[in-house]
Amino acid sequence: MPPAQGRVVKGYVIHIAHLHFDAGVVPAADRAAGVKLDGCVSFGQWRHYRVPTSGIGDSHVLLSISSPVEGVYAALDGPPSLSEYDVVARGTDLNLTLTACDLATSASWHVAVHLGAESEGIAESLFVLRFRSASGTATLGEEIRAHTCCGAFTYWRVLDIPHDAALSVHVAIETGALHGVFVQHDSCPIYDLNDPYAQCSGRCEVHWLTRWGRITGARHSRDQGNVTVPMGLSTQVSDERRAGAWFVGIKALPEESGVYTFRLSLQRPPPVPERPYCSGQQRFCVSATQREVVGGLPLITAAEDRKPPLSQSGAASSREAPARHALAIATAVSVGVMLHISSSLRRRTF
Repeated sequence: MPPAQGRVVKGYVIHIAHLHFDAGVVPAADRAAGVKLDGCVSFGQWRHYRVPTSGIGDSHVLLSISSPVEGVYAALDGPPSLSEYDVVARGTDLNLTLTACDLATSASWHVAVHLGAESEGIAESLFVLRFRSASGTATLGEEIRAHTCCGAFTYWRVLDIPHDAALSVHVAIETGALHGVFVQHDSCPIYDLNDPYAQCSGRCEVHWLTRWGRITGARHSRDQGNVTVPMGLSTQVSDERRAGAWFVGIKALPEESGVYTFRLSLQRPPPVPERPYCSGQQRFCVSATQREVVGGLPLITAAEDRKPPLSQSGAASSREAPARHALAIATAVSVGVMLHISSSLRRRTF
């Protein structure tokens, strides 16, 4: 202790606040209203939340955090960890959109906030975790604005597509970049980076919004794109149209995010023009050429059976009768001569 004359006595004030932090279940009713949950996390610590969904009406779980942390982790049907998770957001964009593959059934997402070690340079602080919910149903003609990140899929289901129409999806990116847009019949599309045969299997079509050069490896990202179910308009393309429900999947790039809008529409093949001539495989066909010809004989078609000329029918004029009579006499004489020669040869033989 310093001597009395050297001591300086200073006062101080301590502010004590009691904050209540909820970590547990985040019900759908709270997410529909846009619930905000206060929390805090220390070095190496976790804060866990469980987010149940009841069906397609609240199948999209949207969450964001106000303060920087090491990561926001999410996993289906079990708590995530540093090595086991379905989606993780790190860096400056700590927003997540969670969607289970089967939109129509209930699911249970587990969300965890992790601060990390003190050596990572992130300070301990309070945070606000925001939850919202959205429907997974998309309707034709509706423009939907959404966000996705971190290599995850965001799914929508489109109902009552007719059998003679092809679903078409047009995507426009506002900020960031996306990997691709998928459409698949009756189930959600699946992409596996380690299995090239499972990138878009089944009755599935994909349009890549980001590609890499095969030789240089240079990345090329587009700010818009369109994918349409093939309609079999050529011999090289199959007709993939089917009636019922189709799924749309928007895939983000790993460790990147994107804000985008998309619109759904139906496409139908162009009308087939009427052939001017009949096909040889069609029965009871009258060609358009025959119907349109005015006067004279129509052009012959593969399905037409022209009548013989009038001179070869029984309705020929009387002026042609002598010629036909002479032709008949000459034919009879020729037949008689041939019979006589044949009879002479038989007598010489026996």
